[in-house]
Amino acid sequence: MASISMKTLAMLILAMFASCFPLLTSAAALGKPDTQVGAVNHAAALAEPPCCFAKDCLSFSLDSSGRILHGTCYDKLDQRGHWLEVTSSLDLSNCVGNFNGMLVPASAGGYSQSCENCSLQDTILTCKCKGPSGSPGLKATVDLNVFVQDSQGVLKCFNYDGTVISRRNITDGGIM
Repeated sequence: MASISMKTLAMLILAMFASCFPLLTSAAALGKPDTQVGAVNHAAALAEPPCCFAKDCLSFSLDSSGRILHGTCYDKLDQRGHWLEVTSSLDLSNCVGNFNGMLVPASAGGYSQSCENCSLQDTILTCKCKGPSGSPGLKATVDLNVFVQDSQGVLKCFNYDGTVISRRNITDGGIM
C-alpha cells in the first residue's frame, strides 16, 4: 500500500472539511499562496456554506456512468406556501477529484478519468480509483452531502450549477 506524508494527509483532511471550517482552511491560514492550496482553496472560497442537499431532496441517484448525480429537490415558489419540484443533474467530475487514490471535494476535480465502478449509497460516493503513479485501483469514498448543495431546487457544487431537467409547481402547502 502506498504511503503518504503527514503533510499530504493533513491537506487532504482539510480539503474534506473545508466547508465546515472555512477560516481554518484558508490559504493564509495554511501559510501558502492561493495557487498552492488546490482543493482546499476551492472548498474554502465558497460564498455560502455548502451542505446537505439530501435534506431538501425527495430523491437522488447516480447514473450508470458513475459520474452524473440526478436529484429531485424542492424550492419555495412564493409566500403562500407553494412549492416548485425541480429535477436536475450534476456532473460530479466538476465536484470531486482523485488525490492519490482518495476521493476529495475539488472544483473541476475530474475524478472520472482515474476512477471506475462508482456507486452511491445514501450520500456516499464509492469508486475504485488509481493511486500514485497509476497504481492499481483502491476503494475510495467521499460524502457528497458535505459539499453538494441544493440551490433553489437545483443541485450544485462550488461554482457549478446542475442542469435543470424539469420543473413542476406543487400547490399543496403541506409538502415540506
